[in-house]
Amino acid sequence: MKYLKTLVKVASVLAVMHAQVSLASTSIVQNGDFSSVDPVNNYPTDWTVVTAPTGSLIASFDNSTSFSGVVSDDEIYQVLNTVAGQSYNINFTVAIGIDNVLGPSAIVNDFSGSFDSQSFLQVVNGTAGTTSYNFTEVASTDQTTLAFFGYNKSDHTVLSDLSVSVSPVPEPSSFALAGIGLAACFFMTRRKQFSI
Repeated sequence: MKYLKTLVKVASVLAVMHAQVSLASTSIVQNGDFSSVDPVNNYPTDWTVVTAPTGSLIASFDNSTSFSGVVSDDEIYQVLNTVAGQSYNINFTVAIGIDNVLGPSAIVNDFSGSFDSQSFLQVVNGTAGTTSYNFTEVASTDQTTLAFFGYNKSDHTVLSDLSVSVSPVPEPSSFALAGIGLAACFFMTRRKQFSI
């Protein structure tokens, strides 16, 4: 009986440790921290940049990309290698700046994001400040476009700390270890009932 309790504890610890290791994943987006910048035009490398026809002011600096166009949206996008039907976690931070001279009443900005051509965020005339976002989206093909659009007539809207990772799904071995632990618990309970 003593050995069975020890076995249950060990199996439980192993199951938790294995689940935590299985859930850790890396980002599939390239240059999501915007640390690599093309020195010629100041655009983030590994991203395709589509500038607004007029008034475009997109630039990368200090591990972020700033959208400052004054007329219409600038766009950055990247095609990701995905698995159709797989869920992906999209995490990033957006900071909206407000020109101190014009003040909050002059806020004119727009920021949005899409995954697989499906919009997951739309901020229009957002207030000044920094917000962290986390979305879970499902890929429908093996090549998925992640895109961000934005402009800020009164200052800058800044995108940073972007990561896209596979949503954690426990592996079968995690379920097996958990099952062994539950079976051992059931066995111990049944054994106590019969000995009474």
